[in-house]
Amino acid sequence: MTEQHDDQTELLREMVKWLRFSGMKQVKDTLHSILNTDEKKLAFHLSDGKNTSTIISTSTGINQPAVSELWKTWLALGLGEAISASGGSRFKKSFDLKMFGISTPEIKQKLSKSQESSVSTTEEITHEQ
Repeated sequence: MTEQHDDQTELLREMVKWLRFSGMKQVKDTLHSILNTDEKKLAFHLSDGKNTSTIISTSTGINQPAVSELWKTWLALGLGEAISASGGSRFKKSFDLKMFGISTPEIKQKLSKSQESSVSTTEEITHEQ
């Protein structure tokens, strides 16, 4: 790499750091406003692009069509991205709630063995990040 390329890379890193910092309050306020129930907090937390809306529905008690509507809302607000999946797309959150001091509620619904495996894998991945 050239010295100019290294300088540009460092400048871009510095800019990203400040952009991220400047937007944190807005993201926190938005998350607190829209995630106004434990069920919505849990649904957002589990929205990793791997869990289906059905799994999230079972885990949170929110019906599946409502989970899909939440995903659309969160996508429109810029809180994540759409991930291609078989039969359509899933929402993948861009923010960990812990970064903003928002606690994640416990899963209340009884899950099947395959769903438990999916959610526990999600939990492991989430905690590693």
